[in-house]
Amino acid sequence: MTYEFFGATYTVLAPEWLWVLALLPLLWVPLLWQQRRGALAVATLFRTLAVVLLAAALAGFSQQTILAEHKLALVAAIDVSDSIASEGRAWMQEYLTRLSQTLEPADEFSALTFATDAQVVIPPGPPSSFSFSNAPLPVTPEGEGGETNIARALERAFALYPEGGEKRLLLLTDGNETQGLAKRHIALARRMGVKVFPVIPPSGQHPEVSLEKFVAPPLVREGSAFTLRLVVRNGNNKPLPGELTVLANDQSLTRQDITIVPGLSVFEVPAQISQRGTYLLRGQITAAPDTIAGNNQQNASVAVTGKVRALVITDNQKTHLARALQMKEVEVEFRRPEGLPTQLSELLEYNCLVFDDVGRGGITQQQMSAVEAYVRDFGGGFIMAGGMRAFGDLNYKNTTIERVLPVTFHEQRPKKKKRTPIALFIIVDRSNSMGYNSKVRGLHDGQKMLYAQKAATELLTQLKDTDYAGAIAFDSEPYLLSPLLRLAENRSELVSKIARLQYGGGTDFYGALQTAADQLGQARGAIRHIILITDGDSNRAAGDHYPLVATVAQRQITLTTIRIGADTVNLQLLSDMSTRTGGRFYHVEDVEVLPQLLIKDTKQVMRENDDENEGPKEILPKIGERGQILRGLAEFPALDEYMLTKPKDGAEVQLYTDAHTDHDPLLATWQYGLGKVVVVTFDPSGSGSVDWIRWDGFSKFWSQAVRWAIRDETPWDYRLSAYQRGERTVLQAESYDTEEDSLLQIRLPRGAQTDELTLLPVAPRVYEATVPGKRQGSFSVILLKRKDGKVVNQKNETVMVSRLPGESLDEYRQQYPNRDLLRALADGTGGRIDPDLQELVAQKREGHKKLLHPLDGYLITAALFLLLSDIAVRVFFGPPL
Repeated sequence: MTYEFFGATYTVLAPEWLWVLALLPLLWVPLLWQQRRGALAVATLFRTLAVVLLAAALAGFSQQTILAEHKLALVAAIDVSDSIASEGRAWMQEYLTRLSQTLEPADEFSALTFATDAQVVIPPGPPSSFSFSNAPLPVTPEGEGGETNIARALERAFALYPEGGEKRLLLLTDGNETQGLAKRHIALARRMGVKVFPVIPPSGQHPEVSLEKFVAPPLVREGSAFTLRLVVRNGNNKPLPGELTVLANDQSLTRQDITIVPGLSVFEVPAQISQRGTYLLRGQITAAPDTIAGNNQQNASVAVTGKVRALVITDNQKTHLARALQMKEVEVEFRRPEGLPTQLSELLEYNCLVFDDVGRGGITQQQMSAVEAYVRDFGGGFIMAGGMRAFGDLNYKNTTIERVLPVTFHEQRPKKKKRTPIALFIIVDRSNSMGYNSKVRGLHDGQKMLYAQKAATELLTQLKDTDYAGAIAFDSEPYLLSPLLRLAENRSELVSKIARLQYGGGTDFYGALQTAADQLGQARGAIRHIILITDGDSNRAAGDHYPLVATVAQRQITLTTIRIGADTVNLQLLSDMSTRTGGRFYHVEDVEVLPQLLIKDTKQVMRENDDENEGPKEILPKIGERGQILRGLAEFPALDEYMLTKPKDGAEVQLYTDAHTDHDPLLATWQYGLGKVVVVTFDPSGSGSVDWIRWDGFSKFWSQAVRWAIRDETPWDYRLSAYQRGERTVLQAESYDTEEDSLLQIRLPRGAQTDELTLLPVAPRVYEATVPGKRQGSFSVILLKRKDGKVVNQKNETVMVSRLPGESLDEYRQQYPNRDLLRALADGTGGRIDPDLQELVAQKREGHKKLLHPLDGYLITAALFLLLSDIAVRVFFGPPL
């Protein structure tokens, strides 16, 4: 028979002797006849206790103990990192409560919690010293535990075991360690005799939204737009509305509402930072439902340097290319060809070099060699664009410049003959109905008149000074704005008078048409054409116009009629007028298309009637290998001319034409050494590129060409970042200097003093220094570059402290338990993964050796003492015998 009293175990070896206790009531019988019972009661009590002790001695009452080397020493290591969900935490609490009920009083128990670090929460002692049910185990709140460092938990647990005893470690974790290397401790556990028993709590996983990756360019230019890429995972089976936010140094940079489809999604977010410096970017995603906040954000760092600097070599500082670059936040410096730098160090101050329609004359071999070294050895960007002056100059052939370019120079086709001038009369309706809106009936806002004026004006600006033009406005009467003259004589007068037109009066275009036909009939050696813009009925009968139309056709004058408005009045008449004269008829409901329509019609007339013009009439660019330069651009305008070149092997022809031969390059690119080279085989500001100059995408095209070609980094650019490594703060500088004989140092202001540290190389062009103390948030540094003992460059920077580079968010990602790791820990130490409590207790008791310590000597001695006390009380305080 075994009994437990006050944490100790006792055994009765001969329980049959306990019958003696049945005689105890006889000892109390004398009290019934005695009057002075106080002293007799005390004496009887002593005698009763003495008999009980004698009976225990006869029954073999003994204490049971376990040898120290067989005592169980159990340590519970409880994972409270952020990867343990609330369901798992509650389950672990209940598991530990049940465990406390299975432990024996002689066992030794202790517990620790761990995440990034480990903390002892129950020191070694008997299980009865702590109640798991009444006083719950302190657990770090969800989201504050940090990452999982199982190795640190093992180290702390090993220090809690006594010298002897059976050592077991109950490891409550999912096994997804994000810090430390737990397997390295298996050998030590075996030497210490510690058996590891991993137990995996339930994961409590739910459909989850997480930010998997946040990518930012390492270096961008001040004021330049750049792209941030965020990869988002949606574990739900349906699209979710969400919000995407990017912070720069904790200040909002961009925010947008998004829809997150199931699976992986990639969001590209444009951003722009207008001030130089180093920025810590934080990408954040919010969505509902979502359970883990820790996996919804990631960090990246970006260095913002000065604006893109381009050196443009040109004879004309008012070139359209330079103006387009300046509109896109590019700092442009102009030089004439003879001012092209001869020293590489001078070229290295620029991100890109541009030849804007520059011939070979005046450029020396030394200058060309500097250009080649700038591109090939230092990654400088080089753009060459131009017409006959550039690619028609065969003095470039077999030179260093041709070697750098992705194309070769060739003889150009004979220049096509000068086109035949056009003699154009524009007839504009200025009647009262032109004061109304073309889309909204009854709206009197003058929209029709406005767009008719705009169309006529833009058409006139497209024509050359050698062309002829005249204009007539009409209501019920014709008004000659200008007779037919060369545009060199009357362009400004025509534009001014058309702009001052006012609407009002009736409608009769007969007189205007007759005047235009009479004047055009006198024009010789020109293409004769009339454009009639009207929106209303004529005061004359339709049949009255046909004899005049016959006269127009006889004089070889083409007539294009444009009917504005949704109604159908005079549609047949106007259509017949155009058909019988070889012109075109347009019924236009939306007057906003008028400007381009007039330009298109006039060009078509010139192409169809210019018999003297040899070669192709229009050069349409076609897309070849679409790259970054063409991103977001489509429907490229036609060209009147381009220069013939041939692409080299390895060149990427992004725009080409088949106008003369197959795949003649219009835009060609390639990589030359470390640098990128762009060739555009037409003059950006030439007469053959008029449509390009007026194209809405003109500035974007050239800006993207420069930004693709530029060398993003210069020897004076750095990317600074600061990271926490344990209790240390590490400052890292990525240099873009190819010279390795320079020294990088930092100065850290500290009150009235300044600490100066040298950054040591840890990888090619990567330098690090440990900053004194643990830094948080941002701090200022002065970065110095020394060469030959002298400071050659100095920058003041503000650095934000962030996570380690490349540090993953695995702690916050939902994943299956790492059973491979936990099984390795169990098998390597003699433990077992996921044992139930009964199994664990049964294993614990195997091989225990119990020792019995007889207590009869102590019991008999105490019984004799009590009997003597009984006699003394009776003699001195009892009644006389």
